[in-house]
Amino acid sequence: MRQLVIVWRAFLTMSRVRSVLLLLTLVVACHAQRAPTLQRVANPASPDALAPSLTTGTDGVVWMSWIEPLAEGGHRLNCAAFDSATQRWGDPREITRGADWMINWADTPQIAAGSGGRLAAVWFQLNEPGSDPHAAGYAAWLRLSTDGGVTWSTPTRLSQESARNEFVSLVPLPNDRWLAVWLDGRHRSGHDGAMALYGRVVGDAGPDERLDPRVCDCCPTSIAQLPDGSVYVVYRVRGEDEVR
Repeated sequence: MRQLVIVWRAFLTMSRVRSVLLLLTLVVACHAQRAPTLQRVANPASPDALAPSLTTGTDGVVWMSWIEPLAEGGHRLNCAAFDSATQRWGDPREITRGADWMINWADTPQIAAGSGGRLAAVWFQLNEPGSDPHAAGYAAWLRLSTDGGVTWSTPTRLSQESARNEFVSLVPLPNDRWLAVWLDGRHRSGHDGAMALYGRVVGDAGPDERLDPRVCDCCPTSIAQLPDGSVYVVYRVRGEDEVR
């Protein structure tokens, strides 16, 4: 955790514009090596599905997750893997289901993939059933799988210290661990106060680590992991003068 935090802080003290341009340059350079071909592929989600999340595992397997409403009320979170040999999505596998989830277009469940079927999935539940998510807040919940989504661990809160988590990003680490970062409202009262950026290594017993005490309270986070193992966290900062 200590080494990862050092990397985070080193990144956060850099010029954000320069850092983003560097990442964009790397992406453009990679794609410039060959022209992409486009092909329409049917997916296994139902017509009323929403909140898709797409990720590529460290072994190159592409995974997708999405939410589907249940006829009896509530929602379920599904996932599926893409078979590059057949160019088809596999059958959907249920991650979890429940009522009183926080459902909207901006802050959506996320899935991350390692190698050999290692998966991590996060979704959001209202802290108070039927409440206003901006007033009572909502918490991120987590499940892990080691067999490609056939079985999942018992649902747990992403943070054991805070029940107000938003815009989570996940990335796999060695030794069956995961790095998670999110916007945290533990220091807010209702709509008052600033969100902070927090992170922790899932699989370690260490506490949540505050990475930035004042960030934009409605913008997603993102994580980029480089081949050398370095991890970069991208988010929107919020100054004391409200410049973001």
